[in-house]
Amino acid sequence: MVNSIPKVSRISKKILYTFGLAVGLLSCAIMMLDLPGWRIYGLAVGIGITQAILLITSLSITADLINKNTESGAFVYGAMSFFDKLSNGIAYQLIELWTPAYDALKPHQASAIFYRRVMVFVPGTCLVLALLVLLSLLPSQIGERRRARTVRDDEQAILEDQDDLYPEIAD
Repeated sequence: MVNSIPKVSRISKKILYTFGLAVGLLSCAIMMLDLPGWRIYGLAVGIGITQAILLITSLSITADLINKNTESGAFVYGAMSFFDKLSNGIAYQLIELWTPAYDALKPHQASAIFYRRVMVFVPGTCLVLALLVLLSLLPSQIGERRRARTVRDDEQAILEDQDDLYPEIAD
C-alpha cells in the first residue's frame, strides 16, 4: 500500500533497510550486557525483526537491480546464494579455529566470553559494512540505468519477427 505512492516507493526500501540496520546494531549492543532470563525474549524479537527486514529488503533491492534484465536474474540469485553459503562456512570454520581450549573439569568462562563477543562483533561488523554499502547507494535510484541498453541485432530480429509471414509454422 505504501509502496504504491511513487515518491515513497523510491526511498522506502532504503529507509526500511536503515531501520533494520539500526535495530540490528542496537541488538548487538544489548547482547554485550548480562541479561536476566526473561529479557532475552525482547532481544530475540529485536534479532528477528532485523533478520526479517534485512533479508526481505535485500532481496527486493536485488530484484530492483536486475530490473528488466531477467536473462541474468538466475545467475545473480545463484551467485548470491553461493556467496552466502561460502562466507557462512568460512566464518564458522574461523570461529571454531579460534575457540579457546578449556578443561572439562573447570568452568567454561573463557568460552562464554568468547562466544558472547563473537555474537556481538561478527554481526555488528556485517551491519556496519551493510550501512556503508547503503550509504553508497543513497544518491542513486535503485534499478535506474545511467545509459540506455543497446539492442543487439539478434534481439532486434526477434522483436521484429512477424509470425504471419510463415503460416505453415503457425499450424
